[in-house]
Amino acid sequence: MAANSIIFYIIFSVLFILGQLQRIELGFFPPFYLHDFILFLWLLTILITNWKKALKLVKSINFSKYRLEILFLLWVVIGWLVAFIMGDLGSKFVFYTLRFVCYGLLFYFVSKFKLIKNIFLKWGFYLTGFYILLTGLFQYVFLPDMRFLSILGWDDHYFRLIGTQFDPNFIGIILVLLFINFSQLKIKNRLLIKNFFLFVILIGLALTFSRSSYLSFTVALLLLAKLNPKKYLSGIMLLILIIFAPKPGGEGVNLIRTASISARVETSQKTVTSLKPYQYIVGRGLFNQNKSSYLNKDYFRSDHALLEDNFILLIFNSTGIVGLALVSFLLGKHLLQLYKKDQVGVISILAVLTHAMFNNSVFQPFVFIYLTWSLISKVDSKFKF
Repeated sequence: MAANSIIFYIIFSVLFILGQLQRIELGFFPPFYLHDFILFLWLLTILITNWKKALKLVKSINFSKYRLEILFLLWVVIGWLVAFIMGDLGSKFVFYTLRFVCYGLLFYFVSKFKLIKNIFLKWGFYLTGFYILLTGLFQYVFLPDMRFLSILGWDDHYFRLIGTQFDPNFIGIILVLLFINFSQLKIKNRLLIKNFFLFVILIGLALTFSRSSYLSFTVALLLLAKLNPKKYLSGIMLLILIIFAPKPGGEGVNLIRTASISARVETSQKTVTSLKPYQYIVGRGLFNQNKSSYLNKDYFRSDHALLEDNFILLIFNSTGIVGLALVSFLLGKHLLQLYKKDQVGVISILAVLTHAMFNNSVFQPFVFIYLTWSLISKVDSKFKF
């Protein structure tokens, strides 16, 4: 293992747990996180110290196998060019594109060059997830009324577990990913301990009152049950926890609430009807759209996200009908390939995609990182405490 990578890994993990507490907004620059800076430095260090390996890796790629992937990238560039020609291209797309390219390349090189042992990647994934859960439980017990966050532009949550993510939906899907991976961990002679931690995860998930997270968990559970039928018991346990979870009042803990659904539907309608004729083909440009550009001035909803809540709509709005068709085909292709090697990884991806039908989950920085982290940190050997 590379010593500098271990240092970066530890710093990044601590910052990741802090969530939105490490968010920085300067006004003249898109909001970013301290972990963005650390991950960029980490990637830069890897490229400098392993440039020969990186160059050799690029030369070994058979690009003829990735024609559709290259076609999609070209289509994205075309979308940006059209937006630029029509005077609709902003500057923020550069930052967001670089952010996710940096995330992807970093984790790819860490995995490919084996800069950190799999066991450390996996336990870092678990410990970070449990610390995020712990911050959420601490917040729920000692500070359940988080409505004051609306002053800062966040949704006003009351008696819902939001943790350092400041959002029950995003901490919810992180807990779903934690559950999926931890439930498949083989711990010799420590089944009771494992079940205890799984139960605590279910408690945290129940207290989010996040219906999209519940649905993602249900999809994951149905798929996990094919690997182990006993997983259905977790679904029953979650249902019991939801029923008996405190519901002191307010819209947030009402599972049949319609306000958030109406807001999402209204946003979806506005983004589609605001498209220009040519944008139905090429889109607005990836990461180029901004909700405030097509919402009425009198429309208000506490929301830090600039992109659409629905993943399908997001891709359509960004790259048009052609881009949506390419993404759909590529997703199917790669999920089928991955399923042969990593069934749990596919379940994790499908859980996030389900969640992304109602939230901007795929491109939410913490969810994107945590999902990628889970995919590169696979350990087959049995663990011993």
